[in-house]
Amino acid sequence: MTPINQMSKETAREEIKDETHEVKDEEQKELKDKDADEAIREEIKDETHQVQDEEQEELEDKDVEEEE
Repeated sequence: MTPINQMSKETAREEIKDETHEVKDEEQKELKDKDADEAIREEIKDETHQVQDEEQEELEDKDVEEEE
């Protein structure tokens, strides 16, 4: 094997290693983004339920006042 071939193989290995790390980094970022999106959805859902509960309580209080 000539040194040029050896150098090419080493270069190819390094490129593959770098690309593998890039893909892993991108996948990790996508997972973090997905987790963040899910957290936002959960927060919105919780706030929606809280507002609905408050509205329901107000309606019940109003009904009680009307009965009195």
